[in-house]
Amino acid sequence: MADQRVAIVGVGTTAFARRIPDKSVLGLSCEAVRKAADDAGIAIHDIDGILVQENRANPRYHLELSEALGLYDKPLCATIGLGGASAGYAVDIARWALRSGRCKYVLVVVAGKESAEGRTTRGHGNTDRIATWSGHSPHYEQPYGPIMASYYGSVAQRHMYEYGTTVEQLASVSVAMRHNASLNPDAVYRTPITHDDVLNSRMISSPLHLLHCCVINDGGIAYVLTTEERARDLPQPPVYVLGTGGGHAGYWTGFLANGDPTGRYTLTRTLAEKAGVEAFAEAGVDRADIDVVGVCDNFAITPIVLLEDYGFCKKGEGGAFVGNGDRIKVGGELPVNPHGGALSCNHAGINHHSYVEAVLQLRGQAGARQVADAKLALATATAGIVSTHQATVLGNE
Repeated sequence: MADQRVAIVGVGTTAFARRIPDKSVLGLSCEAVRKAADDAGIAIHDIDGILVQENRANPRYHLELSEALGLYDKPLCATIGLGGASAGYAVDIARWALRSGRCKYVLVVVAGKESAEGRTTRGHGNTDRIATWSGHSPHYEQPYGPIMASYYGSVAQRHMYEYGTTVEQLASVSVAMRHNASLNPDAVYRTPITHDDVLNSRMISSPLHLLHCCVINDGGIAYVLTTEERARDLPQPPVYVLGTGGGHAGYWTGFLANGDPTGRYTLTRTLAEKAGVEAFAEAGVDRADIDVVGVCDNFAITPIVLLEDYGFCKKGEGGAFVGNGDRIKVGGELPVNPHGGALSCNHAGINHHSYVEAVLQLRGQAGARQVADAKLALATATAGIVSTHQATVLGNE
């Protein structure tokens, strides 16, 4: 079984909204799990592997979830503490567990109540909590309360300085993601926006305006993996994991920029490059073969950097590659985040959603946002400040 292919065979999501007041994180998780199991055509008790993303309120959330689902005495039950990159590394761990015969069906799940987190971390006196949750230095950063947007603002500023990237090109990412979200009935924000709307929205951390920044919302996401052999008997068309790759560089890419002995990685050149090279090599396909891409878009600079590092354009050409945004819209040359991404659709489980969207696209089940004849997808997961990366090439054949 060591070389048997593994497939994603079931996906499930809750509703996504700015606030879902009547459901807890656990309730959202269980709802997504039930939908994923139903989609896969299996009973919840068939699941024998559970992988969850870290939960700030409960570091042993995998145990709480397994109890809520009634899943006891299972060979795999763990929390992956890699933030947004957990979605991709879960695929790697699931593949190892399934190929070894340790597990038959592995569940990957995340849920978030970001609306509640936002309320508890606003204002003076809570900056230490923001810093602690984000993994910042307790000596240099916690006392001053830096926020995520500050770090991404520095990446954007550096990219603009080095390569001439413009705020208009950053705005193109936001406009394109909102266009894609307008085709998705599940997206939090669906009303189209213009470049002027983005650039006239209030400044958050220069050069990032409000509409350069992701949605804050509630929701849950789950997917189920199994072996190719078992997938043949299930109701949904399997979506196969063809190749993966990854790299980790501490909490933010600035650490690697200061400490990389090769001098290759900087604020604007990340380990996504390594992740992409590994994933494409294992899958035996090239960038030109990819029909749809899912990348982290927590801020508008992130897809520009990642499209460069994953090899869809040369380093420094990401802004020009995005252009006015048409290329990365549904219907464009390289559709990116057809669901609308974190900038317009959903940030709670942002990268898990990229995997679910890739599955729906490769099944041909994405409705109005369907990318025509999609056969290969690149789904990726990013954590920290573009510092931890995992890339997965998925295919429907």
